[in-house]
Amino acid sequence: MSRMEAIWMNILATAAICLRRLRDEGLPVTAAWSVPEAAEHMLAVSVARDWPQRTERSADNLARRIAEIVKAMHGGQRITRVMVCDDDIDVTDMRDLMWAWNSRCHPANGHFVLADQPVNPIESMYAAAKLSFHGDKTLVGPIEVLNCLLPTKGDDLLLVADFATNFPKDLQERVIVLWDS
Repeated sequence: MSRMEAIWMNILATAAICLRRLRDEGLPVTAAWSVPEAAEHMLAVSVARDWPQRTERSADNLARRIAEIVKAMHGGQRITRVMVCDDDIDVTDMRDLMWAWNSRCHPANGHFVLADQPVNPIESMYAAAKLSFHGDKTLVGPIEVLNCLLPTKGDDLLLVADFATNFPKDLQERVIVLWDS
């Protein structure tokens, strides 16, 4: 088996195992992907659009629960970031992931850190960190959770971003007249 074949087997196995485990926990997960462009340290997860009704959780709480389940799994210590998206995002497409991260994950409050999660000390980001042991066996440290879920209610609901919706009628008419002249 070539090195690339082994890497792809690991990517596919991680994604499949995580997907199965999250579904076994009753979460409305539609896909999971161990992102190869992130050196397999990021797990991208999509959830069904009706997740609020099916889980009765907040977006942050759902993202946190997904990360906790994944990190508790055998092999989860390799995952340093968990990205949770609605299922209109193809988690296997890096362009979709970048779009979701940059358009749906608020820079100030769209992500959070989970402390004391199992980590792999060989990763360069943890090599110089002061990691602690949990139960005298498992090295633990922080991971990042990216909440890329669309708002589901309240003032944060997204509006259609088009000319007809976001500008007053009189301004629209003036712009059209000037545009045509």
